[in-house]
Amino acid sequence: MLLPVRGKNNTIRGCSRHRVLIIGNNNSIICKSKLGRGVKISIIGNNNELLIEEGCIIKIAHFKLEELNNKIMVKAGTTIEEAHLAVSEEGTEIVIGKDCMLSTNIRITTSDSHSILNLIDRKRINPAKSIIIGDHCWIGTRVTINKGVRIEDNSVIASNSLVTKSFPANVIIGGIPAKVLRNGITWLRERV
Repeated sequence: MLLPVRGKNNTIRGCSRHRVLIIGNNNSIICKSKLGRGVKISIIGNNNELLIEEGCIIKIAHFKLEELNNKIMVKAGTTIEEAHLAVSEEGTEIVIGKDCMLSTNIRITTSDSHSILNLIDRKRINPAKSIIIGDHCWIGTRVTINKGVRIEDNSVIASNSLVTKSFPANVIIGGIPAKVLRNGITWLRERV
Protein backbone atom coordinates (compact mmCIF):
# COMPACT_ATOMS: atom_id res chain seq x y z
CA MET A 1 0.00 0.00 0.00
CA LEU A 2 1.53 3.26 -1.12
CA LEU A 3 1.06 6.12 1.34
CA PRO A 4 1.35 9.76 0.27
CA VAL A 5 4.36 10.76 -1.80
CA ARG A 6 4.70 14.52 -1.65
CA GLY A 7 7.52 16.39 -3.34
CA LYS A 8 9.54 16.35 -6.53
CA ASN A 9 12.02 13.98 -8.16
CA ASN A 10 11.42 11.05 -5.79
CA THR A 11 12.30 7.58 -7.10
CA ILE A 12 10.70 4.34 -5.89
CA ARG A 13 11.78 1.01 -7.43
CA GLY A 14 10.80 -2.42 -6.18
CA CYS A 15 8.57 -1.45 -3.25
CA SER A 16 5.17 -1.17 -4.87
CA ARG A 17 3.35 -3.43 -2.37
CA HIS A 18 4.73 -1.85 0.77
CA ARG A 19 3.85 1.03 3.03
CA VAL A 20 5.93 3.90 1.70
CA LEU A 21 5.65 7.49 2.91
CA ILE A 22 7.74 10.24 1.33
CA ILE A 23 7.50 13.92 2.16
CA GLY A 24 10.35 15.80 0.48
CA ASN A 25 12.40 16.08 -2.69
CA ASN A 26 15.10 14.06 -4.48
CA ASN A 27 14.69 10.94 -2.34
CA SER A 28 15.44 7.45 -3.63
CA ILE A 29 14.18 3.99 -2.66
CA ILE A 30 15.72 1.12 -4.62
CA CYS A 31 14.86 -2.41 -3.56
CA LYS A 32 16.37 -5.33 -5.47
CA SER A 33 14.89 -7.99 -3.13
CA LYS A 34 11.41 -9.13 -2.23
CA LEU A 35 10.30 -7.65 1.07
CA GLY A 36 7.81 -9.08 3.56
CA ARG A 37 4.44 -7.44 4.10
CA GLY A 38 5.65 -6.11 7.45
CA VAL A 39 8.09 -3.65 5.86
CA LYS A 40 7.42 0.08 6.24
CA ILE A 41 9.49 2.92 4.74
CA SER A 42 9.25 6.56 5.91
CA ILE A 43 11.25 9.41 4.39
CA ILE A 44 10.70 12.96 5.61
CA GLY A 45 13.29 15.32 4.16
CA ASN A 46 15.41 15.76 1.06
CA ASN A 47 18.18 13.85 -0.73
CA ASN A 48 17.81 10.65 1.29
CA GLU A 49 18.47 7.14 -0.04
CA LEU A 50 17.37 3.62 0.87
CA LEU A 51 19.11 0.80 -1.03
CA ILE A 52 18.37 -2.88 -0.45
CA GLU A 53 20.59 -5.09 -2.61
CA GLU A 54 19.72 -8.44 -4.19
CA GLY A 55 19.15 -11.67 -2.27
CA CYS A 56 17.97 -10.08 0.98
CA ILE A 57 15.08 -11.49 3.00
CA ILE A 58 13.43 -8.83 5.15
CA LYS A 59 10.27 -9.89 6.98
CA ILE A 60 9.41 -7.00 9.32
CA ALA A 61 11.23 -3.66 9.34
CA HIS A 62 10.74 0.06 9.60
CA PHE A 63 13.27 2.04 7.58
CA LYS A 64 13.08 5.66 8.73
CA LEU A 65 15.05 8.49 7.08
CA GLU A 66 14.64 12.07 8.31
CA GLU A 67 16.09 15.43 7.33
CA LEU A 68 18.88 15.77 4.72
CA ASN A 69 21.41 13.59 2.86
CA ASN A 70 20.99 10.40 4.89
CA LYS A 71 21.32 6.81 3.70
CA ILE A 72 20.40 3.27 4.70
CA MET A 73 22.03 0.43 2.77
CA VAL A 74 21.38 -3.28 3.26
CA LYS A 75 23.90 -5.28 1.25
CA ALA A 76 23.31 -8.52 -0.66
CA GLY A 77 22.19 -11.70 1.07
CA THR A 78 21.31 -10.17 4.42
CA THR A 79 18.29 -11.45 6.36
CA ILE A 80 16.22 -9.42 8.82
CA GLU A 81 13.46 -10.94 10.95
CA GLU A 82 12.39 -7.69 12.66
CA ALA A 83 14.23 -4.38 12.98
CA HIS A 84 13.84 -0.61 13.29
CA LEU A 85 16.57 1.32 11.42
CA ALA A 86 16.54 5.12 11.69
CA VAL A 87 18.87 7.77 10.27
CA SER A 88 18.30 11.40 11.06
CA GLU A 89 19.94 14.78 11.14
CA GLU A 90 22.24 15.59 8.23
CA GLY A 91 24.60 13.23 6.42
CA THR A 92 24.46 10.06 8.52
CA GLU A 93 24.14 6.49 7.31
CA ILE A 94 23.46 2.95 8.41
CA VAL A 95 25.23 0.28 6.37
CA ILE A 96 24.48 -3.40 6.98
CA GLY A 97 27.08 -5.57 5.25
CA LYS A 98 26.68 -8.63 3.02
CA ASP A 99 25.28 -11.90 4.38
CA CYS A 100 24.35 -10.52 7.80
CA MET A 101 21.67 -12.14 9.96
CA LEU A 102 19.47 -9.93 12.15
CA SER A 103 17.05 -11.53 14.59
CA THR A 104 13.97 -9.87 16.16
CA ASN A 105 13.33 -6.62 18.02
CA ILE A 106 16.52 -4.88 16.86
CA ARG A 107 16.99 -1.09 17.03
CA ILE A 108 19.72 0.68 15.09
CA THR A 109 19.69 4.48 15.16
CA THR A 110 22.19 7.22 14.29
CA SER A 111 20.70 9.87 16.58
CA ASP A 112 19.40 10.43 20.10
CA SER A 113 16.51 12.31 18.43
CA HIS A 114 16.73 15.18 20.91
CA SER A 115 19.45 17.67 21.81
CA ILE A 116 21.62 17.55 24.91
CA LEU A 117 23.29 20.88 25.63
CA ASN A 118 26.31 21.94 27.63
CA LEU A 119 25.04 24.27 30.38
CA ILE A 120 27.97 26.67 30.06
CA ASP A 121 27.80 27.59 26.37
CA ARG A 122 24.51 25.85 25.39
CA LYS A 123 26.26 24.00 22.54
CA ARG A 124 24.95 20.61 21.56
CA ILE A 125 27.06 17.69 22.77
CA ASN A 126 25.24 14.73 21.15
CA PRO A 127 25.42 14.99 17.34
CA ALA A 128 24.26 12.12 15.13
CA LYS A 129 26.89 9.63 13.89
CA SER A 130 26.86 6.87 11.26
CA ILE A 131 26.68 3.13 12.03
CA ILE A 132 28.53 0.51 9.97
CA ILE A 133 27.95 -3.23 10.36
CA GLY A 134 30.53 -5.31 8.46
CA ASP A 135 29.93 -8.38 6.31
CA HIS A 136 28.67 -11.66 7.81
CA CYS A 137 27.63 -10.33 11.22
CA TRP A 138 24.97 -11.99 13.36
CA ILE A 139 22.85 -9.74 15.56
CA GLY A 140 20.79 -11.52 18.23
CA THR A 141 17.32 -10.66 19.47
CA ARG A 142 16.59 -7.44 21.40
CA VAL A 143 19.89 -5.75 20.48
CA THR A 144 20.20 -1.96 20.40
CA ILE A 145 23.05 -0.39 18.41
CA ASN A 146 23.66 3.29 19.11
CA LYS A 147 25.20 6.04 16.99
CA GLY A 148 28.86 5.99 16.01
CA VAL A 149 29.27 2.21 16.25
CA ARG A 150 31.30 0.14 13.78
CA ILE A 151 31.14 -3.66 13.98
CA GLU A 152 33.75 -5.40 11.86
CA ASP A 153 33.23 -8.56 9.74
CA ASN A 154 32.32 -12.03 11.06
CA SER A 155 31.19 -10.86 14.48
CA VAL A 156 28.29 -11.93 16.71
CA ILE A 157 26.27 -9.65 18.99
CA ALA A 158 24.59 -11.59 21.81
CA SER A 159 20.89 -11.18 22.58
CA ASN A 160 19.78 -8.32 24.85
CA SER A 161 22.97 -6.31 24.26
CA LEU A 162 23.40 -2.54 24.17
CA VAL A 163 26.20 -1.63 21.76
CA THR A 164 27.64 1.83 22.41
CA LYS A 165 31.15 1.54 20.92
CA SER A 166 32.97 -0.11 18.01
CA PHE A 167 34.41 -3.64 17.95
CA PRO A 168 36.96 -5.54 15.81
CA ALA A 169 36.32 -8.51 13.49
CA ASN A 170 35.76 -12.11 14.58
CA VAL A 171 34.46 -11.47 18.11
CA ILE A 172 31.40 -12.29 20.17
CA ILE A 173 30.21 -9.23 22.06
CA GLY A 174 27.45 -8.93 24.61
CA GLY A 175 26.14 -7.18 27.69
CA ILE A 176 24.94 -3.74 28.79
CA PRO A 177 27.07 -2.05 27.66
CA ALA A 178 28.49 -4.63 25.26
CA LYS A 179 32.06 -5.89 25.70
CA VAL A 180 34.13 -8.61 24.02
CA LEU A 181 33.14 -12.03 25.34
CA ARG A 182 35.31 -14.11 22.99
CA ASN A 183 37.92 -13.48 20.27
CA GLY A 184 38.85 -15.49 17.18
CA ILE A 185 35.42 -16.74 16.06
CA THR A 186 33.31 -17.00 12.96
CA TRP A 187 29.82 -18.42 12.50
CA LEU A 188 27.58 -20.36 10.10
CA ARG A 189 23.86 -20.15 9.43
CA GLU A 190 23.73 -23.97 9.42
CA ARG A 191 24.19 -26.17 12.46
CA VAL A 192 27.19 -28.49 12.11
